[in-house]
Amino acid sequence: MTKSGNMLSLKAIEKKHIEMVLALQKGNISKAAAVLGIHRNTLMAKMKEYHIRK
Repeated sequence: MTKSGNMLSLKAIEKKHIEMVLALQKGNISKAAAVLGIHRNTLMAKMKEYHIRK
């Protein structure tokens, strides 16, 4: 939930989680993908979809 009490969509939650993991891994896509349990190429596709820069 947001501070205003609105529910976030699954996509919004996924985007925030990817951003958090990338930040914790200092932008290292391979390490972030390993933490997320997905292939590096899948993470890169999701980053493109959500307009996330490393």
